Amino acid sequence: QSKAAVIVVVTFFPMLVNAVTGLASVDAMQRDLMHSYAASYSQTLFKLRFPAAVPFMIPALKLAATASVIGVIVAELSTGLAGGVGRLIIEYARQATGDPSKVFTAVIVTALLGLVMVGLVGLADATLMRNRPREAVEEVARRVAVGGHAGHDTVLDERGGVEPLRGGRCVDVGIAD
Repeated sequence: QSKAAVIVVVTFFPMLVNAVTGLASVDAMQRDLMHSYAASYSQTLFKLRFPAAVPFMIPALKLAATASVIGVIVAELSTGLAGGVGRLIIEYARQATGDPSKVFTAVIVTALLGLVMVGLVGLADATLMRNRPREAVEEVARRVAVGGHAGHDTVLDERGGVEPLRGGRCVDVGIAD
């Protein structure tokens, strides 16, 4: 139980700070748009605020993943629990006068565990962020919201980037010049 308490203390606050920052990062104009659509609080939360918070929470999850591995080792070392990687490092260090490979094995396994945890968060990041628009699309959307047009001579291409308009109206963006 003390191991879990140490892990919670080490990982909770970075997650909390980034989650609150991400939820509050929604632009006032986007909130007003959801309000004008008569969206409920839960609809605004799930359709607007949570997706806006994901880019803030992924780095916090990566930090929490590695901090939890460190927290487990520190908890095992400080509480003297039998078993576990932290205790193995201490036991092997005491016996390492003739065979330091045991100590390095425990340390390398711990490092690999940290890398696996960060890799899992990276997979979650790729899954959650695959439908997010790229910066070019966001820039065009910002220009449309602020200036009323995407630019006199630009349209979105099929990959979501900006390309020059070759005559005609800006129908790809849905706004006529």
